[in-house]
Amino acid sequence: MNRFRAAMAAALLCGCANSTVEPLALSISVTATPTSAAIGDTVTFIASMQGNNLIAVVGDYGDGTTDGFDIPFGRTARNTFKHVYHTAGTFTATFTAAQADSSARSATAAVQIH
Repeated sequence: MNRFRAAMAAALLCGCANSTVEPLALSISVTATPTSAAIGDTVTFIASMQGNNLIAVVGDYGDGTTDGFDIPFGRTARNTFKHVYHTAGTFTATFTAAQADSSARSATAAVQIH
């Protein structure tokens, strides 16, 4: 039996299948540590999000590179991204959370690389 069927069977047995889950407004926030770093240092971004049927979060580091995580229909998620910048400058990293209904929200964090 696959995991979905097992979860549905458990919900039916406990009487949870008919319960209503309050909707969560789609939102995302991101932090960067450190916000000032030397070329070659690792910058850590933490993206926290909530929504009704999250399916993915994608990070665009502002230097032409991207990364992402699948979120299999979650309601909340907290993902850690690590990135190394190879040139100096100020970069705006943009992180976008997407839901199954095609809605999306973005948040940004600026980093200074010297």
